[in-house]
Amino acid sequence: MTTVTFPKLALFDWDGTIVHSAMSILNAHNHVRQILGLEPWDMLALIQKAARIGTARETFTVLYPDHVDIAHDTYYEHINANRFSTLEIIEGVINLLSLLKEHNITLGIVSNMKHNSLVEEVEKMGLKDYFSVIVGAGEAPRGKPYPDAIYLALERLGLPKEILAHTWFFGDMETDEKASKAAGCQFWYYMGGISDADEQANMQAHVKFDHYDRAIEIFTSLTPQ
Repeated sequence: MTTVTFPKLALFDWDGTIVHSAMSILNAHNHVRQILGLEPWDMLALIQKAARIGTARETFTVLYPDHVDIAHDTYYEHINANRFSTLEIIEGVINLLSLLKEHNITLGIVSNMKHNSLVEEVEKMGLKDYFSVIVGAGEAPRGKPYPDAIYLALERLGLPKEILAHTWFFGDMETDEKASKAAGCQFWYYMGGISDADEQANMQAHVKFDHYDRAIEIFTSLTPQ
């Protein structure tokens, strides 16, 4: 663990960081692949081919270059109809969110999930009141791994970029790590998502943890600045 300082702002990825959603994503891609006459994926293929690309639009452009619009629309039709019933909030995350709120730390979500779907899903999961800002795909010029969405979150919060040195960014993928590093945040890598062992070993993070109890333990050990 690299030295961490007490946060003034905490930003979170959504998929694989706050909610378990890999199976719903895999099912939606396989629905698209069935429509397009392509072979289905298993979870490993999803991790290797889809999860690391970037925003939804970028993902469909790379994976389905000849059928981008059909793939995009088919995927979200399936997601909107089926995803919510399979979602689970990751164990311990609500305890951390509550603790951070109790200490008046501003919270936000920065995700590559389509923005309108993300906002709706956060509300459906009963988590909207925790977050002062939500930035999904399509809101910033570029999604993660670029820092644009993080900067947009600050702009919407009315906060200066200087706060990024005291910002914790929680994520489970390389795109999160790269965006966090580019913005100058302290990156907290949740290893309970869908990243594989090699990625976990190679990830550059201030903190690596596999349960939110560990994040709570570290937070409570720090002295407010």
